[in-house]
Amino acid sequence: MGKRLFVFLAILVLALPAVLVPFHVDIRTYRADAAVSPAEHLALRTAAITGRSRLLTAIGETGSQQVVAGKEDFLFFAETLPDFQGGGLTDGETQVLTEKLLALQQALADEGRELIVLIAPNKNAIYPEMMPLHILPAETDGLARVNAALAEAGLNVLDARAILLAGKAEGLVYFRGDSHWNARGARLVYQELMRMTGTSAPDYAGVPLKEGQAGDLTLLCQPGTSPMEADAEPDIPRVYRTQRPMRSLNDARIQTTSETTPLSMLVVRDSFGAGLFPYLANTVGKLVFSRSDEDVAHQAAGAGVDWVVVEVVQRNLRDWLRDGALIP
Repeated sequence: MGKRLFVFLAILVLALPAVLVPFHVDIRTYRADAAVSPAEHLALRTAAITGRSRLLTAIGETGSQQVVAGKEDFLFFAETLPDFQGGGLTDGETQVLTEKLLALQQALADEGRELIVLIAPNKNAIYPEMMPLHILPAETDGLARVNAALAEAGLNVLDARAILLAGKAEGLVYFRGDSHWNARGARLVYQELMRMTGTSAPDYAGVPLKEGQAGDLTLLCQPGTSPMEADAEPDIPRVYRTQRPMRSLNDARIQTTSETTPLSMLVVRDSFGAGLFPYLANTVGKLVFSRSDEDVAHQAAGAGVDWVVVEVVQRNLRDWLRDGALIP
């Protein structure tokens, strides 16, 4: 019976491209007097892509070249596979990165500021056991090697990898259908950040966690879906104020103030910073959240802060190697 079911599913998946041909529509080709609107065709195509992906999950596929299906409904970015299999920074690249960060640290120290380096781990660095069996990890973890090299050079490194590996025993620290850490994982990183700055601040342990929207990986392969991700954000009262209207956490620059602590901080970050924002904005007396990683020392001087955190996800670590990143 099991063999027959597998054969049936395989035939169904192979036949899907022919079945879905009517939905493969370029909306730019439709005239204004078309019987069916472009929006309706787009909705049909979205539903077809989503349905195809759900069928493909029966044989361990997602229908998207960008997404890898793991165990227990875990999804992973395909672009993180090189890091997972040993294709991370070379020794030469690690040396260049170390020198750039040391130069930034010195530039900040000359003005009395402290630097913390935070590399957010790829999801499969924390959950390698959830990767497909046919994708084998490298013998040594590339992020652990980079963090160790940076720390040995004298940089203040927040080792999120070690913290999240230890913390996942108490519950998920990344979303299943999203590439980012969830509110629990972000809280663990926040707590370590407060410890490194020597700040006595709320740790938000035990705070209820609310649901959020469908994950980025889910939407890549099932754009017509609307599931909610658990543990998406902390349910804490907002005590911070924004210096100017904030449209979303994707704003290029966000400035907040709080009376919780006298801590002042510039956070140069990517999308992983969104998970840290609720905790930091409520805690840091003066917070500047920036999506630009150029001339960080100048940004810190303009913000008038004591601490600078530079954060990037592991899969984008080479972004810091480009000309103009971090320092002029």
